[in-house]
Formats: sequence, structure tokens, C-alpha cells
Amino acid sequence: MPFPSSSSAPPFVLTRSLKSTTKDDQLFAAFPVEIRVEIFRHYIGELFPVDKTNAGPLLLLRVSRAWRNLVLHTPQLWSSFSLDVQRATVLHGQRLISALKYWLKQSRHVSLTFKLRYPVLDTVCTKLFQEILSASYRWRDATLHAPSASLLSLWEAKQDSFPALRSLSVETVGLSPFLIPDLGLNWAQLVTLDLFLITIPTLDDCLHILEQGVNLTACSLNAVCVLDTRDPQRVIVLPKMKDLELKLYNGDHISPSETSLHAFLDKLDCPALRSFGVSWNLIDHWTQPDKLFAFLNRIGAHLESLNLGYLPLTTPQIVQALKAVPFLRHLSLALSQADRENDYINNEFFRALEDTALVPRLQSVHLNCNGESFKNSSLLCFMASRWKYHGGGGQLEALDIVSPKRQAKYRPKRFQDLKEGKLDVRASLKSESSMLRVVAAYLNKDSYEMLCFMNSDFPSDIRSLLHL
Repeated sequence: MPFPSSSSAPPFVLTRSLKSTTKDDQLFAAFPVEIRVEIFRHYIGELFPVDKTNAGPLLLLRVSRAWRNLVLHTPQLWSSFSLDVQRATVLHGQRLISALKYWLKQSRHVSLTFKLRYPVLDTVCTKLFQEILSASYRWRDATLHAPSASLLSLWEAKQDSFPALRSLSVETVGLSPFLIPDLGLNWAQLVTLDLFLITIPTLDDCLHILEQGVNLTACSLNAVCVLDTRDPQRVIVLPKMKDLELKLYNGDHISPSETSLHAFLDKLDCPALRSFGVSWNLIDHWTQPDKLFAFLNRIGAHLESLNLGYLPLTTPQIVQALKAVPFLRHLSLALSQADRENDYINNEFFRALEDTALVPRLQSVHLNCNGESFKNSSLLCFMASRWKYHGGGGQLEALDIVSPKRQAKYRPKRFQDLKEGKLDVRASLKSESSMLRVVAAYLNKDSYEMLCFMNSDFPSDIRSLLHL
């Protein structure tokens, strides 16, 4: 049933009998309006789906006259919404468009927080975006995941079309005739930015954004490693940047991709950076890893989170990188799961991390790797040296291993470890301090004859430490 164009409640709400104010209504009405609105907002939550007619503000409309009146006169309840659609029929598309129009009208002039995810190119997607774009002057936090062709109007909008915009996330599907410099946005007004665009921007495009985005605190960009190096003295200061993530692809081969990346990093001055991530979707081997170490040294005094994905480094080089970030708390490393030969998550890696003088504040480790280059004994020694509740001075509270033949997750009072169909052990602990004693019961060997290591297979003294 379509949504109405008027400001009154939808027809299906009006068909319900509206009860007179009850005793509960009187108790609720005793609260100040501001508190009642906050209660409703807490119930509705963030980014409520506009096509749900049996929940959210549309459900609140049905409860009583008092609630209906409050909901219809509180635009904040309609100003945060989502549309997550894989594909819509003509009829479904009409309902979505009507629903979106109704929410936009009910939200009046309040700033909008929204998410549109519609990855299929069709007229419904384009019309939905046009409706949202018509309220661009109210955009505050905008998330768009749609075909490039459906978002062409975004590139055609004028710079003053988004005066309230503070956070923007755009992921496109399919090639676009427009490039980053064509996007008429005032980058200086943004606080957070997340772009994953096709056509892929260049590192020069990224510099164009960062040079103007002086108020950015978090930024994630994908880029091909193409950079104009004719201005080597150019430095971009990002005084508020706390979180920077780069997803990189091969360049034009005129200038090596590694050289372009290092030149790009040399131009960045991020005195407040707390988190840095780089994913290297190339097969090239690095010839100058020292330049990466130099960048990490520059930001290492305040860096707390490091995410390195598919970098062609060796174990000694990874250890060297970690020496540059002494205050690191969160480490995430990803490698090709099919490449055992170059898997630097090995015995040498875990032995190096046994030394708690290296990143002594490390709290969480996430490893995505081949998983066959280290022994259980090395993993156990690493955990024994780092586990926060072991009494050795370590701070480690979370360890994840993701590989084709092993999935492991360790937390203060629970764990699971599945290995190649020969090991399946998981348990909840009564105390965090028991973790190493329990895991040593099965990590002290590297081969298993049984197909499943159940809790009942633990010795009785170990079973007493578990919640069975």
C-alpha cells in the first residue's frame, strides 16, 4: 500500500482504532517532552529502514492519540533512515519511493543521517537517489552504495548544495565518466570520508582531497599508484587526522607503484594520527621498505592501530616495522592465504613477539595468513608472554587467526580453535587467568589423531576450569 503524500498518518494507521488515553499514557505523559522524544529515539535506533511499516515511528503512530501526535510532530524521529535493497520490482520500487518521500517530508528541515545501498542499476535506484539529493541541503551523515550511473547527479551538484554535510561514504559500482576533481564538494567541511570509487582515483586525486580536507579526522580512500612527482617539496598538514586507510592498486608503470606510494607518504604530515592502514593489491616486491619504516617512525610516537594488508615484506621487515610503533595497541596483518612460501606469520614472527619490549602495549592481534608456517608451540609461547591475565606484564586480550586450514579466536574468558578438521575445541572459562593452562592442554602438540577435541577430552583438573 503506497505511502501518502500528505503530512497525516498513513491510511493503514488511520484504519486502526485509536484508543483513548490510558493510565499508562498518563504516566508517560508526565515526563517532559524532551525525555519522551529521547525514549522514542532510543526505541527507533539509528538508520531505521523506511520500508518497515510494522515497526519504528510507524508502529508508534498506532499506540494512542498522544503517541501519534508526538511522533507526527517530532521530525527528529524521521531524520535517520536506511534503504538496503538488492533489487526491486516495479511495484516494490513505487512503495520504496513513496516511503522515502514520506520520511523526507516528516523530517521537515532536520539534518539527515541516511544510508542508501542499492547496487543494481535500474530506474528505481536512480529515482531513490534523486529524491534524497533533493534534500541535499540537509545531508549530515551520508552513506551511498550504488552504481556510478545512478549517482551522476552527485558530481553535477554545486559546492554549496551540501552545507550541513559532515560525513560522507560513497562506494560505487561500474565506471564513471567523472573523476574526483569533478566532484563539487567542499572537502574542508567534512569530518569523516570513506570513498571506494570506480573509476579508481589516483594518488594525485587523494592529495587533492587531503590538501583541502583540513578538518578530516578519519579518511579511507582507494587509489591507483599514480603520482606527479614534479613537486617533491609539497607537504600536506592534516592536524586533525586520526584514522587513515589506503587501498592501493597498480599504476601506469611509468613510475613504479612503490616509488609513488613512498612519495605520497612523504608528503603527509599527520601529527595526531592514531590508526594507519594500507592494503597493497599488487604482486610487486618492494625494493625500498626502509621508506615505509621511515614513515612509520614519523607517526609511531602516537600510533595505536596498524593494519598492513598483503605487503610484500619478510618477517625481519615486519619486525622492523613494529619497532617503529612502540605504543601500538592493535595489530592487523593480512597475507595471501594461498602463499605459504612468503608467509611471514611463522615461528620467527612469534618468537620475535615473545619479547614484550617490542610493542609492549599490544592488546589485540588479527592475523589473516596461510596458517601453516608456525607451530602450536610457537603460538603458545607467544600467548604465554603476552596474555594480560597471565601475570607476565603483557596486555594481550584478543587474538584472531584466519586461514584456509585454521580458524582461531581467543578472548579473555572464551576461545575456539578449529584446525583442518582434526581439531575442534571451544570453551568458556570461569576465570581469565585460566586461559594459558587450558590452551596448553592442546596447543602443546602439533598433530592430532582425534577428529574432535571435546571438552570431555580435557583432563579433569582442566575441566574444572571450564563452564561445561
